[in-house]
Amino acid sequence: MIVKPLVGIVILNWNQPKLTLECLESVSRLDYSSDYLQVIVVDNGSTDGSVVAVNAAYPCVQVIENHENLGYAGGNNVGIRWALVQGCDYVWLLNNDLIVAQDSLGQLVQAAESQPKGGFFGPVIYIPDDDHTVLSAGGRFMDGWRTELIGIGKSNVDNPTENSVVGYLSGCALLASKHVLELIGLLDEDYYLYHEDVDWCFRAKCAGYDNYLVPDAKVWHPDTRKRDEFSTRVTYYGTRNSLLFIKKHGLGDIVLAKATLVLIRTLLAWTLKPKWRSRCNQRDAMWAGLVDFWQGNYGKGRND
Repeated sequence: MIVKPLVGIVILNWNQPKLTLECLESVSRLDYSSDYLQVIVVDNGSTDGSVVAVNAAYPCVQVIENHENLGYAGGNNVGIRWALVQGCDYVWLLNNDLIVAQDSLGQLVQAAESQPKGGFFGPVIYIPDDDHTVLSAGGRFMDGWRTELIGIGKSNVDNPTENSVVGYLSGCALLASKHVLELIGLLDEDYYLYHEDVDWCFRAKCAGYDNYLVPDAKVWHPDTRKRDEFSTRVTYYGTRNSLLFIKKHGLGDIVLAKATLVLIRTLLAWTLKPKWRSRCNQRDAMWAGLVDFWQGNYGKGRND
């Protein structure tokens, strides 16, 4: 009998039972033996019967109910802690709107077992119904603070064919070992939503661990580029949390000033230039993110 590492799969749900059930269906088809899996759905205070739906469809799945929305970081931390208490060797965070390839987890675990100095491991994320268009093949840092997803919108022929070190990985489908989590800690709940995956990967790198893209592991996630471009929530947390990242990691006053000036320049453009008048709601969200950062208001945002 081949003994495999025990993996805890943590899926966060908030009022999206249909998506969560579809994700669980794909997880149920993984070729990783169920004897070495602990599947955990953390419900972030849903009010739409999500818990009942998941329990009815998947009675063997561990469902943990939070009494309020703890955000991406807080909600996932609940599931991570439960998985570690159960003795899981690895924890795999999955967005509930993901569909995973049958061999994706096996590929990630194989990569992790072969790279003892690996921090986080992630798959290539594709757009559904299009196995050739990439949503994320990891990410890189620019100018000491800005982030950029690698390969977004490009063909998979541009991807590396072997496991490769990247600056960070998307939080959509992150695999981490128990050892690394015990060393660097869980997700930072000050971020609440967005950028906490970047922070996590950066902390692993600072501790001497590399983050690996595993191109043989594949998952599919809805194309959120247009939605995110006009989302006030993404604008608010992206603004506040990018500055919070600079502060937390001591990247320096010059980097912080430069990042702030970039944001202020965008604010002025969205305010003064007629072609950006449609961005007034995002302008307000960006301003709120700036104000909350400088006032030290972290965690859950004012409008959540």
